[in-house]
Amino acid sequence: MIKVYVNDCPLAIASPADYQSANTQGLIRVENNLPALTKVIEWMLAAPSKGYITITAEPQQTFELLQTACHPIHAAGGVVFNHEGKILMIRRMNRWDLPKGKVDPGETWDFTAIREVKEECGLSQLKLQQPVGETLHIYMQKGTKMLKTTHWYRMECEGNPILIPQTEEHITEAKWMDINDKTLKELDTYETIRGLLQIVLKEHL
Repeated sequence: MIKVYVNDCPLAIASPADYQSANTQGLIRVENNLPALTKVIEWMLAAPSKGYITITAEPQQTFELLQTACHPIHAAGGVVFNHEGKILMIRRMNRWDLPKGKVDPGETWDFTAIREVKEECGLSQLKLQQPVGETLHIYMQKGTKMLKTTHWYRMECEGNPILIPQTEEHITEAKWMDINDKTLKELDTYETIRGLLQIVLKEHL
């Protein structure tokens, strides 16, 4: 199942098998065509709403169709663990987030991920490990629908360096946090980040 988030609510693209096995309670069914999907995205952008789901035999094909209605961009970031098993979180725009940023021309995704963690938190000694997933969300920028794919990498930080939040990027705090299933449910963060951390924590244990 592919989940694209709009204003922190999912637009799910599911195969029939996904639909039968996944918990889709509360999601509103929408037809699998571009006009219907575009209209739903506009509703979700305009005001807080419930999540939606469309069912198709070819989820990837529907996602590619959705991309034609938006301007696609790529970003990358890090899920960084320290030697105590704590995760690096940043406070940006009054919510907890993970360090990430837009991929510049000529950069690989893993290079961008490391660069952004270093710039946003003042870290230098990072060990890149493996990719841990992607998150997708749509937002408006100067009248254009943007579909951002963020590529995430697990990293480890050596030692216990001082964290320096990049204030010019509206980051007010950088902190090592002890995150588990209980604290993650209560964490004031985005649903894309919550879902990503759930996956990473299961692999970390």
